[in-house]
Amino acid sequence: MLRRNSLSILVACALPHWGCDLVESASATIVVSGLVIKSPELKVAGRFDVPTETAATVWVGERRNATDTSEPTPISDAQVAVTFAGNRVAIPADPDNDGLYLQMSSKDSALMYAAGAPYTFEAKRSGDITAYGGTVTMAPTELTPAAMRLTPEPTTSAPGLPEVGLHAKNAGLRLEWGEQFGTHAFVTVVRADAAKPDDPQLVFDNRPETAQEILQFVAGTPPTSIEIPGETFAVDGVYAVVLVVLEKGEPNPSTFLGSPLLVGTGAARFLAVGL
Repeated sequence: MLRRNSLSILVACALPHWGCDLVESASATIVVSGLVIKSPELKVAGRFDVPTETAATVWVGERRNATDTSEPTPISDAQVAVTFAGNRVAIPADPDNDGLYLQMSSKDSALMYAAGAPYTFEAKRSGDITAYGGTVTMAPTELTPAAMRLTPEPTTSAPGLPEVGLHAKNAGLRLEWGEQFGTHAFVTVVRADAAKPDDPQLVFDNRPETAQEILQFVAGTPPTSIEIPGETFAVDGVYAVVLVVLEKGEPNPSTFLGSPLLVGTGAARFLAVGL
């Protein structure tokens, strides 16, 4: 897990640049974790059939005090929205997860990815006029499969599947990308199930899951590459290696300084083992 920065270190490092706004934000207790991600289409004949989707997720919580480092308490009664490129999309609460708000482009076509546009996340508590959240000032360039640098790079394709490179069983894989696509990244790897091409099996995932892990993900030093262990490719089959790269934004002065605000896109490369 990425290194956790204490609140005192963040304040000491950034005060000369942010002044009074930072002092207000550093003492804020409301956390707004906002993400907009455009996932890639996964399509290989007879193997994968997963459409692209843009998802907006926001988690809203409250810390006990300005120096609390424990998991924030979820807030489930907020009014949440994201605005971008002249659009405003409401993000409803997820009834199965306290504090989580979720919207998908398949349910609201106004939700989309607009490279170069600012994305502003806004959360208002019931009965409170204060807006919490913040802005990613510019959504990065969309990631493409060609921009995913693999080591080792496949040199041959699987028989009958020209878009799928051959990869050695139990061999590790390194992923790299250009800075124009974003600074923060995570990887998921799924293996195709021919009987369920729209529901592949997840075999590797280094996404942060809890609110605390997401805070640490943003506060830590971003990696310049990601390593996938060899045991991920222990079973014969066709795999989709999905890299998601994001750029972070800045919270409002009313919102906790460490609130993670991220916007970005994903791309996929396909590998075959044992074919």
